[in-house]
Order: sequence, then structure tokens, then C-alpha cells
Amino acid sequence: MGRFQGKDILQRSLAFGACVIRLARLLPHDDTARHIANQLVRAATSVGANLHEADMAESVRDFCNKVNIAQKEAGEAGYWLKLIEKSGLSSDQNVTELESTAIELKKYAARL
Repeated sequence: MGRFQGKDILQRSLAFGACVIRLARLLPHDDTARHIANQLVRAATSVGANLHEADMAESVRDFCNKVNIAQKEAGEAGYWLKLIEKSGLSSDQNVTELESTAIELKKYAARL
């Protein structure tokens, strides 16, 4: 049994990563947009991966380390999403929603 039993954080972080992947596929295919998309996908998918690892951590230290990484990656994903919005790389309404989700995931991880 994991440490997040009964909490939806694992599903939310998985859904966040999947939505970011879909957004990244819609971005322009020039070098700059590809760089930003790659950075965003790495950060956003790392949030869920680290929370899943934290869920099965073998020690408190390992749990805290994975949660801290997830928190930092959520903050980075939020940065890339904000940059996408500010630079006009995407006019997709989901960018703002994904920014909010990144902030929520970061705050959630900070409370753990």
C-alpha cells in the first residue's frame, strides 16, 4: 500500500503529464518551440514519475527527496507554460489551465 492511498494526487499528476504531452504536439515545429516543448515535457512528466516513486519509497528520506524533486519539476513546468503563453507559441486555452494545475501540484507537494 502506498503513502498516497485514497488521494488523487497520483492520478492528477498523470493527467497533467498527459495533457502537457498533447499540448507539446500542437506547438510549432521550429527549433525554438521544440526546445521549449522538450523542456516542458521533461519537467511535467517528471512530476508524476517522482510522486509515483515517492508513493513506494522505502524510507522517509527517499520519500522526502522524491516529493521535493516533484515540487521543483512542477515549478519548472509552470515556468515553461508561462513562457509558452507569454511568447505566443500557443493560443490554446489549456495553457492557462495547465499553469494552474502546475501551481496546485507544486503547492500540494510542498505540504507533504
